Amino acid sequence: MELRDEPDHYLEGPFLVFTAAHHLRRGSCCGSQCRHCPFEPRAVKGNDRRQAAFLDAGRA
Repeated sequence: MELRDEPDHYLEGPFLVFTAAHHLRRGSCCGSQCRHCPFEPRAVKGNDRRQAAFLDAGRA
């Protein structure tokens, strides 16, 4: 999967939901407990350690 193939966000009711691709491009966790956070541990602001499922994402 190339990151540019996935949209940055979508609407769910009144909420703007950011995708994992958005967060990977951002480069680190924002600390807001996002649904699609690709970083581990989650919700730790500034954390840039990717979950195993996202280790190769963005390197293509």
